[in-house]
Formats: sequence, structure tokens, C-alpha cells
Amino acid sequence: KFEPPRSSLVTRWLARAGGPPLKLLWFAGQALHFRALMRWKDDLAKLARRQHLVLDLVARPSAEVEAGVRQFNELGISATLHPWSLAAMEQRFAACDLVLLPTDSKNNHTFTASPNRLVSALWSGRFPIAGVIPSYLELKEFTWIGESPCEGIRWALTRPNEVRERLRAGQDYVTREFSTETISKQWLDVFTKQLA
Repeated sequence: KFEPPRSSLVTRWLARAGGPPLKLLWFAGQALHFRALMRWKDDLAKLARRQHLVLDLVARPSAEVEAGVRQFNELGISATLHPWSLAAMEQRFAACDLVLLPTDSKNNHTFTASPNRLVSALWSGRFPIAGVIPSYLELKEFTWIGESPCEGIRWALTRPNEVRERLRAGQDYVTREFSTETISKQWLDVFTKQLA
């Protein structure tokens, strides 16, 4: 479990003289989530022409992911792959400014994905720039949701106070709705209804 900081690095980034580089984090355990990130590649490359971007990817190494990392670097985005582990996740959350959570609304598997990655980002005190799927829309008041990562990044960087407020509210919501006690009670209610 990560201890959620009460402020985002986005606000520190905004206060820095010169600003760059902007540190982005993407993480997932499945290849189809990586393919969704690759759909954002060209949009991020446009931003990288004006703004130095550092992209940390936390995932299981594979030929597909390693090839994608090379593509990001060729486009001027400083991308690094970190093999997935709890320690790597904690380190990368602590180091990033924003979390990228792209989705593929045309893929049934990602379209029906749970909000667990979004919840992890909020819990860690990092503002998510997320794609459009139903489980993310349920948490839309705590994040930025859309199909253009550049638009989301610009939105976050020009509204530091709102980012802070959304993160605070999101962390409170996650603590209340996704705690072990809350999830256990929900499962107990399901089983009790099934046995009644």
C-alpha cells in the first residue's frame, strides 16, 4: 500500500523555473493496455516538440513494449521501461508529475476494465490523464478524461488549484469507497444475498 501524499508534483512542476522536463508515468500488466498507449504516441510526440517529456513505463518486459519504448525515444520522448514490481510502482509514482491511463474504447476487454489503475494513481496522489471507459467515468470528478493526452496535460498544468482539489477529493473518495473494509462488506453483502 502506498502512503498518499497530499499534494501532486504537478504543482511543484508549475513552480519550477523553466518547468521541463515533465515526468509522465504509464503502467499496466497487459499488452492491450500498452497498445492503447501507442495510440497516444503521435499526440504526445507533438507535445514533445515544445516540451521535454520523460515517460516512465512500468510493465512486464516484452518485445512489443521494448519496441514501443524505442519508438517513443525516436520521437523525442525520453522513455524508459521499468520491470513491474511493487517497489518500482512506488518509486515511479513518487517521481512522476502525471499518470497516463489511455484506453481503447473499441476493445471490449479494455472497455470493460476495472478502475484499479485510476484508483492506484489517485491513492498515490498523482493526477491521472485517462481515456474514456465506463469505470473511469464513474471517477471523472477526480481526474481528466478524454482522448487527447496533450489536451489533458495542458488542462492539468494550467489549473493547479483544481488539480489539487480533485486529488484531495479523489483520495478521500478512494479511502472511503475502496478500503479493504468497504470491499469486504460489499462481498459479504453479495454472498449474504446469494445465500438468502
